[in-house]
Amino acid sequence: MNTDNPTGNTELTWYVYMVCCADTSLYTGITRHPARRLAQHNTGPAGARYTRAHRPVGLVYCEALDSRSAAARREHAIKRLPRSAKLHLVLANLSTSARLCPPATLCADSLHRLHPHQ
Repeated sequence: MNTDNPTGNTELTWYVYMVCCADTSLYTGITRHPARRLAQHNTGPAGARYTRAHRPVGLVYCEALDSRSAAARREHAIKRLPRSAKLHLVLANLSTSARLCPPATLCADSLHRLHPHQ
């Protein structure tokens, strides 16, 4: 058990997530609150500079981790992947991402933009 989250409390859980932007580019980040962060990306100045210029964005991947450091390491690893590997990760983990990332829901429109033949 990770000492950063010894009780398993979801309030202490960190998430690494990917959003698909309007132009089908992918943005990866970390947060404790996926739904709130998604709203920030789409509406306010608190969203990342990149996503502010590429709205709207939809959640396409989310993975729960036990600590901020683990989430940051995973984020870095995902950012280093080529786009094709990121797409494979998104498509291979659809049901898992939906389960691990409450209460945010995966964006079907964004998934369709990424892979229109699914």
